Amino acid sequence: MRKNIAKKMLILVSMLVFCFSLTACATPISNNAVKKSTKEIKVEASEKAIEEWASAMILYLNSQTTEQIKQQAENSVSLNEIFGKQFVINQDGVNAKTVEFYNSWAKSRSDLGKLVSIDSMKVETSSVTGTLCVVTVNATYEQRSCVFELTINDKYELEGGAINPNFTMLQKVGKALINTLIGSGTVFLVLIFMSFVISLLQNVNKIGKKKETAAPAAAPAPAVSATVEEVIDDTELIAVIAAAIAAQEGVRPDQLVVRSIRKSRRR
Repeated sequence: MRKNIAKKMLILVSMLVFCFSLTACATPISNNAVKKSTKEIKVEASEKAIEEWASAMILYLNSQTTEQIKQQAENSVSLNEIFGKQFVINQDGVNAKTVEFYNSWAKSRSDLGKLVSIDSMKVETSSVTGTLCVVTVNATYEQRSCVFELTINDKYELEGGAINPNFTMLQKVGKALINTLIGSGTVFLVLIFMSFVISLLQNVNKIGKKKETAAPAAAPAPAVSATVEEVIDDTELIAVIAAAIAAQEGVRPDQLVVRSIRKSRRR
């Protein structure tokens, strides 16, 4: 009897352990995994069409001059019209990101030269929300090789484009030295100009001082007043002397005429 109970208990425990193990093995499916799977399906379905568009884009950039690309971009002429074919990317025409990519190409093409060959192309699914995939294109040009990175969004539009020419270490160092010299030269020119301006300010101060020293030249005016005082003093002296002489002679002062007064040198 006890053996039967023990067996039943053992079977019950085994069943419980089995159930718990099944529960532990079940993992929920994340939304990110679903999104990624959807992107992978879309990329796999249109991979060849995306590569065809990327190849046409690089061939177009190489075959047109910078001025032609600019005019066609301003007139919203898409690759569909140029090649007479409906591509999967930018079906509605040229967007703002495509124009930015064209501007980047205009700055980089002088470092590359003419296209020699498109060596490889790879389309990778993106994990970024809103971005479908990234197309990496390796191409060889006359002067050096280059790597293009073209980002495509979920609407099959060009979202961004990077152009990365491959420079040798010596070329990178030379470019860095040129940038350093240009930057340093600009700084020194600004400093020289500032020094010149400061020297001119010193001359302005000197001109101000000259004006200040020239202004007191009108000060001698008080000398006139001193002369007037001396004249006034002599007149009073003459009147006193005339009154004294008139008293001594017994005549009126107005009857006397004093023509000059001289100081006697006798002591």
